[in-house]
Amino acid sequence: MSVTVAAAWDFTGITLPCSTEGVDEQVLADAEVAARQYLWALSGRRVGLFTTTGELYRAPCTAACGIPYKGTDGQWRNGSGAAHSCCSLPLFQQPIRDIDAVRVHGVTLDPASYALEQSTLRRVGACWPCEDECDPAPIEVDYQHGLRPDSFALLAAASLQCEFIAGWGGGACRLPSRVTSITRQGVSMDLDTAIDWANEGLTGIATVDAYLRVVNPNRLVQRSRVGSVDLPRRVG
Repeated sequence: MSVTVAAAWDFTGITLPCSTEGVDEQVLADAEVAARQYLWALSGRRVGLFTTTGELYRAPCTAACGIPYKGTDGQWRNGSGAAHSCCSLPLFQQPIRDIDAVRVHGVTLDPASYALEQSTLRRVGACWPCEDECDPAPIEVDYQHGLRPDSFALLAAASLQCEFIAGWGGGACRLPSRVTSITRQGVSMDLDTAIDWANEGLTGIATVDAYLRVVNPNRLVQRSRVGSVDLPRRVG
């Protein structure tokens, strides 16, 4: 089973837009993690750096995954002469930043024997092994992926962190700037408007929503992917 670990964000030079005097260090740390996870989810699960280890793949057993050769068009082909996917392995997590290690049947490959092409791991001069469905997945990949948070993302996360700190501390959270009415303890709020923002993948916090409109204008839940029964597939 693969394991994914999130890297900490570097908030150097970013000042929280709220007072943290008297706030427990654990609350500060937990609020930062919550803010990062929230932005990661609302950004279409892209913002943030991650390392995934032990992700398993099984290449498709289509046609003849025989000894490959390069045709006159420069493309690798299989034993039948057809263009094949036996040397092409699309990785699941995207965007991909770097490959740490690739193992086939538990043996670590020489980095010179494969190359990363955008989101595809291509075997150089060879095919990925084609295994029966009943056999264990033969390919194991360790790699880094995600978008490095820029200063805009860090400012948005800092604003969210303050809201979590306020809410967990029992204080009054900052009301969304577009709330139009109030009726609770002297304050009223248009809940329909708040629900509309949530459905649009927004928070009602100006800095956070401005960032989300830039990084995820189409309000995607996750990065779009193309699926095919002929493509190698991730296992587990």
